[in-house]
Amino acid sequence: MNRWIPAWWLLAGFLIPAGEASAQLQSIGTQFWHHGSPGVGGSPEANADFGRALTTGDYNCDGLHDAAFGVPRDDQLGGAQDGGEVLVLYAANGDAGLSSAGRQRWSQFSLLGSGSPTPFENFGAALASGDFDGDGCDDLVIGVPFDDVEGVNAAGAVHVLYGSAPNGLTTLGDDYWHQGPDSAGAALEAGDHFGRAVAVGDFDGDGFD
Repeated sequence: MNRWIPAWWLLAGFLIPAGEASAQLQSIGTQFWHHGSPGVGGSPEANADFGRALTTGDYNCDGLHDAAFGVPRDDQLGGAQDGGEVLVLYAANGDAGLSSAGRQRWSQFSLLGSGSPTPFENFGAALASGDFDGDGCDDLVIGVPFDDVEGVNAAGAVHVLYGSAPNGLTTLGDDYWHQGPDSAGAALEAGDHFGRAVAVGDFDGDGFD
């Protein structure tokens, strides 16, 4: 039997809605967010890379997923060129989706006591979400791959912000990780870009991410 099938037949088969497939992603209710969106508190900037990294999680334990957008080449809050920031938008309700109400803008300037804000750090170049402390609220991992650590150029670092009910992400107990014996271990070296990529999962099966 000749099993050759024209490629356009296969494409048509994927595009024609059938059964449950017709109830998948739709344009209805679409939201379009950018740095200049009303209530966000920023303004569009050339080459800021808004949305270069994106993750979702329930940061305030209300049962709805919230979203974090990385803007790694934004001129950081405080003035550092390409320092980067992360915008967090919280879900208003199950019908309205994300809202600018209660939005948060994070940078190394807003995380006092962890890291030293400098230009070209790319705060927010990588993002991931998970519940690390088992409190039912998701927490946020933020990669800062070009962070200068203890005077070592572009060694890289990772921030962890913890979720809470009902306020969402806070600086309370935030973690700052990098290579070196006083942190994640291994050698602290220039150009290592620790935090360039991040991932979350329950690797030891204890119920914690």
